[in-house]
Amino acid sequence: MSRVHDNRCSNISGRRRLALAVGLLAATLGGCAGTGGDAAQFLQLDLQATQENAGAVGQVALLPQGDETSLSFFIGGVPPWTGRPLNLLSYIYPGSCTALGSKPAYAMNSTTQTLVVDGGWRMAKSVPAELEDLREGSYSVVLRTTPADHSVNIFCAEIR
Repeated sequence: MSRVHDNRCSNISGRRRLALAVGLLAATLGGCAGTGGDAAQFLQLDLQATQENAGAVGQVALLPQGDETSLSFFIGGVPPWTGRPLNLLSYIYPGSCTALGSKPAYAMNSTTQTLVVDGGWRMAKSVPAELEDLREGSYSVVLRTTPADHSVNIFCAEIR
C-alpha cells in the first residue's frame, strides 16, 4: 500500500495526513461488509499533484465491486483559484500520467461535487470495469477542474 508523501509545502501536518489516510482506508474497507468485495484486491494510490497544483496531496482507493470498481478520493489541496463549493471532474485515461491517451476510457462525472472533510475533500465514484482489468491495462486516474475553473488537470495516479 502506498503512503501519503511528506510534503513541507502542504499545510496538512504529517499526523493529520496519516489520520486521513487511515480514515480513508477504514471507510473504504468498511464498505466491503456484505458487498462481496475482496479486501485483498484493495488498491490505494497516491495522487501526484500536477505543476498547477504543486504541494497538494491526495489519495485514491480502488475496490472491486463485482463488475465495477469503486473509487474513493481524498485530496488535501487544490489551486487557490479553484471555485467553491469544490467541483472536480474525474476520469480514467489509457496511458501513463506523462503520456495520457487522447480520450478518456471512462468519465465518472454524473456528479462533480466534493464533500468537505477535516483538512480536505472527499468524493466517491464508480467505473464499469473490474479492478483487475484496470490494473492489467495501462490506465491512469485523473482529477481535473471544471470548465468554470479552466479544465486543468490537478492530480494523476497510474493504476498498477
